[in-house]
Amino acid sequence: MKRFVKLLCCSIAAIAVFTPFSSIAKVQEYQKVNVVDIMTLNNDSVSAGILRSPLYGDTVLLTGMVTVAPLINYPSDKRPNMTIGNSWVTYLRDINPKNKLSCGICVIQTDTSSKTTLFERVKAGDIIEVLVRIGGFPVTTNQMLNRQFPPAAAVITGAMGIPVKTISTNKTVPPPTPVYVNNFYSGGLENQTTNFAEGSKYIGMKVELSDLIVIETSPTIIASDQDGNSIYITDQSAYYKGLIDDFNFKAPIAGQKLKKVIGYVSGYSLLAGNGSGGQFQNTQVFSIAPSLPNEIEKDYLPAQITGVARKAGKLFPGSGDTIQINFDVAEGDNSVDRPQGIKLLYTTDKGVTFTEAPFKTSQFGYTGSIPPLPNHSIVGYKITVVDDKNTSVSNPFVGVNLYKVMDEPTKIADFQKPITGYNGSLELTGFAVTIEATVTADNKDLPGGSNQQNPSLITMQDGSEPWSGFVVGAETLLSKGVAVHQGDKVRITGTLQNYFGITTFENVESVSVVSSGNTLSPSVVSTVDIGGKFVGDTAVHRWRAMLVEVRKVQVMDAGVPSEPQSGVFSIADKDKTNNPDAFLHVETDASPLYYTTHDSIVMLGSRIKPQVGREFDYVRGLVFGGNQFYKLVPRSTGDFAGLVGVQEIVATNDDLSISTYPNPISTEARIEFSIKQRTPATVRVIDILGNIVQVLVNEQLETGSYSTNMNTAGLTRGVYQVEVLTNYGVNHKSVLIEH
Repeated sequence: MKRFVKLLCCSIAAIAVFTPFSSIAKVQEYQKVNVVDIMTLNNDSVSAGILRSPLYGDTVLLTGMVTVAPLINYPSDKRPNMTIGNSWVTYLRDINPKNKLSCGICVIQTDTSSKTTLFERVKAGDIIEVLVRIGGFPVTTNQMLNRQFPPAAAVITGAMGIPVKTISTNKTVPPPTPVYVNNFYSGGLENQTTNFAEGSKYIGMKVELSDLIVIETSPTIIASDQDGNSIYITDQSAYYKGLIDDFNFKAPIAGQKLKKVIGYVSGYSLLAGNGSGGQFQNTQVFSIAPSLPNEIEKDYLPAQITGVARKAGKLFPGSGDTIQINFDVAEGDNSVDRPQGIKLLYTTDKGVTFTEAPFKTSQFGYTGSIPPLPNHSIVGYKITVVDDKNTSVSNPFVGVNLYKVMDEPTKIADFQKPITGYNGSLELTGFAVTIEATVTADNKDLPGGSNQQNPSLITMQDGSEPWSGFVVGAETLLSKGVAVHQGDKVRITGTLQNYFGITTFENVESVSVVSSGNTLSPSVVSTVDIGGKFVGDTAVHRWRAMLVEVRKVQVMDAGVPSEPQSGVFSIADKDKTNNPDAFLHVETDASPLYYTTHDSIVMLGSRIKPQVGREFDYVRGLVFGGNQFYKLVPRSTGDFAGLVGVQEIVATNDDLSISTYPNPISTEARIEFSIKQRTPATVRVIDILGNIVQVLVNEQLETGSYSTNMNTAGLTRGVYQVEVLTNYGVNHKSVLIEH
């Protein structure tokens, strides 16, 4: 699976939580603690998925047993043993042998040039006392996400640093604790549940897993047990990173069976660009980090099943279609009796029973045939191989590949909605599908930027139920020379691709406009349904690219502090303004809106900043993922309704005022404004794209109050700005035209 484009390992950023001190304090002022004091976490917090130590942020004198040396063999061999970025790493164990759980912690020295701590000299079996600050690992730019990661400790260096105190040496390091993958995770990569309560007890401890199979090797080794539960095996060890040239470690390949994996329980985070202007944060609360060369023990290499693919064609075959499956088999450590040792199996009852399908040799190696099956069947299939030593392997390594049988026209939810119960995902990439859907935003609503990282988009949906939204790059859709607009019902045939968990068209074969002027009611949700949710959360992903509406909301900030360069502000349901988890990000930079959030800007064209406290009857928009959170993207100022509460002012100017009556406007409104200085004045009406659509006044005016009429003839329904422009200031008033 290709999930990542531009990779940035966030383990380097883990250092950010450990900041230097500005003054010097005496050593005896620091609290002395043991490992269990730091690692015994609050049960209520753990249940909520928060793994913060009760001593988070404290500087303490920590006593513990070194279980792995930071350097290979100081002073004869000063190469690093375990590293995070450019930092040295060790793991300490609580000195009380009766403590079997919550008794390990990762210790990091970020400044490896420091000469004061003597941290590099410690060896496995040493009991030490070290001055550390308690934080967490890894660290991302997302503070809410950081709370989920395991506690860790950073050695204090610089002016505050003191030498590590060695209390005793040559103690016996306890053996690794046997664990199971489901102590940490249940499920595979596509549908994984984190076991915070159980896994948190093993953080920082050396553990041993048995009987695994490697299912992926990029971006790091990912292994699964026989029940399909998977976990990352990460490379903090210099041996596995290839930094130690006297050890010829060969990483296992996909399909390799592992007798055992020994390592330390740590966290993992990887940040990648998602190719559409946002970022995809791949995070694992728990991972296993081996330290020494013998801590991954390979079993036999089974036969390799390659090139497994359903013959390209319709995404959903009909009930009369026979399905061809191509694959090949290569020898592993043992030979395979062909074809008796090879089977193509399929199931329609979630794997309760499997049926064998025939296959024969072909140009691909082998081609099998799954017979026609009834309409609405969900079919899972896999290839299994047993070699002459009676060792077996399957492809996929865990679970099955999936396809659906459908005779009726395809709905978007048919391929967007995840299939449960089969431990597999629907095959999408390269398969053709025809959909009919209503365009909810066209390339004028979502014009994008000037580069491929922020492309112009078109969204559509064919219903209001979850999983009915679809997004495609405007260039891909418009390549057929057919312009589409908001409200058009379109019929599109194309081949699909899955791009960082997002399904879209790889290419379009044909597109036609079936009808125009259609309206589609938004799905009504609460801000708490989307606000604060990380990209990938299935509960929110089902709304992706769909038009939704939140009602009776209030502006909570004029710019999200964690995204100062973005066009994002937050809103919340009026009854949830005290709940940060209900704060929904609203994006202002993706579409031609009246609002902007950049702190340095008072006025940008005809756009102004949203004011904290402003209330809206409703805000509509499309749900997208970006910068780790889901967000709402209004298509135009018309997606904001019922402007009440705090008055927006473009510039502070007591000498200029404006009001309108009525508002909303049906056919005509009275515009009143006052001038307190003699000046040329212009009163004009501006649409959501910044176009001047009416000029009501354009003359020299004396001090006084004035009124003029605004007629809506020729103007479409929506939100406009009435602007009064003078030599000494400008003011705007939002008006809603409702014919």
